[in-house]
Amino acid sequence: MTRSFILLLVFISSFLCVRSQEVETLKKSLQTAKNDTARISILASLAELASDEEWPGFNTQAKKLAEENLKKLSNSDPLTKFYKQYLANALSNEAYLLSQKGNLTEALQVNEQSLQIRKEIEDKPGLSNSYNNIGAIYEEQGNIPKALEFFLNALKIREELGIKKNIAISLINIGGLYSDQGDNEKALEFYERSLKIQEELGDLVHASISLNNIAGIYSEKKETLRALDYYQRSLKIREQLGDKRQMSYSLNNIGMLYLEAGKNKSMDTSLKLQNGNNSNVLPYFEKAFQLSKELEDKGGMIAAISNISYFHLENKDYKKAIAFGEKAFDLCKDGGYIRYLKNISFNLYRAYKAIGKGDDALRYHELFVSSKDSIRNQEYRKSNYKAQLKYEFQKKAAADSLLVAEERKVTEAKLQNEKTQKYALYGGITLIALFALFMVNRFNVIKKQKHIIELKEKETQIQKLKIEEKQKEIIESIQYAKRIQTSLLPTQLYLNRIFQRQSKNQ
Repeated sequence: MTRSFILLLVFISSFLCVRSQEVETLKKSLQTAKNDTARISILASLAELASDEEWPGFNTQAKKLAEENLKKLSNSDPLTKFYKQYLANALSNEAYLLSQKGNLTEALQVNEQSLQIRKEIEDKPGLSNSYNNIGAIYEEQGNIPKALEFFLNALKIREELGIKKNIAISLINIGGLYSDQGDNEKALEFYERSLKIQEELGDLVHASISLNNIAGIYSEKKETLRALDYYQRSLKIREQLGDKRQMSYSLNNIGMLYLEAGKNKSMDTSLKLQNGNNSNVLPYFEKAFQLSKELEDKGGMIAAISNISYFHLENKDYKKAIAFGEKAFDLCKDGGYIRYLKNISFNLYRAYKAIGKGDDALRYHELFVSSKDSIRNQEYRKSNYKAQLKYEFQKKAAADSLLVAEERKVTEAKLQNEKTQKYALYGGITLIALFALFMVNRFNVIKKQKHIIELKEKETQIQKLKIEEKQKEIIESIQYAKRIQTSLLPTQLYLNRIFQRQSKNQ
């Protein structure tokens, strides 16, 4: 037993206590609710959480409240979608009750009403549930291709939404179809994938279903001790959850395992029960029947009665075998449970043959053959089934499992992140290169401008020198002319001497 599984069991008691308190709180809230939107929300929650005896009543109230409000609202009113969603949920729950009571045809019709509403309001999670529920009814009726079609539709939506809990449920259902077709290895793969998800999520209810189904596969493979271990683990969860319906199924399975073990001379002595007639076997079936009867679960009742008939047949009590077999046959026929007819009719054929009633034996043998063909349809049904499973095989080739698909998503995200980082790096390098080119260009421009300025300065200097040279020439010319002019005129000293000499002579 895994550590995670043990932890699940430890928390079951506290889980049930919290749930009970939540139901009581919701009941009080319902009494004080001030508007219909609050009331219907509380009623829907009670329909999910209340006991098997109470929840149908809350579901009926929710359905009625939704229908009343929808009559008053226009299609454009935002509340229309709100109430349609609750109506679809209530119809889905109602269909479940009908199927448990054996009214499969009516259950199918109600589920289709729910499906149509969910299509109108584009409720994807609800759509996946409707597809799943309709697939379950087709499976009960023995219509395997239709069941597979709807189960795959449900799985596709659930994978798109990434709702692990519901993905695990779809895996259980598809595994069941593989099991019905005798492909135990494939069925086991789906069940184990489902169980792993459920243990991670702490989904006790569906974990018990996966455990039960895995036990069934090991039983088919004659690995009885492993089968018993899984059956008992499943039953323990169901007992602590108080799930009477599922307890009934577990008890039927464990009783049948012991019964078959008693017939096998090479079986482990811990499972042998004196060729199947030990009084410890029959109480499993009787308790299973009682639990199913309390819940009005016709499918569970049929399974238990059929097993009791088989028990008496193996112990050569043909009168009781026929009595219980006929009772199971009537319930099965009235409820439309075609999938149970094969075993029931075969047991009745053996019982009538054993007491020499050939006509009755022949009648049930013919029914056995026709029901067998109806459910399995021999090689045609198997080939058709495999063709329908093309989706799964293609998916398997691409991603071996949903877990691989999850890993692929993570890997793709990482690759995308790396790609983004690369693009950012390339972009950065490009910007740096462009900036460098810009700077080089600016440097060249500045250098060119500097060169031009330098040339201008040189030209200016040259011009300045030329001007200075010119000025110098002009100044020198003026000075030269002045010197010439000065040399031609008598000096003042000379004139003064002349004036002095003339004064003396006078």
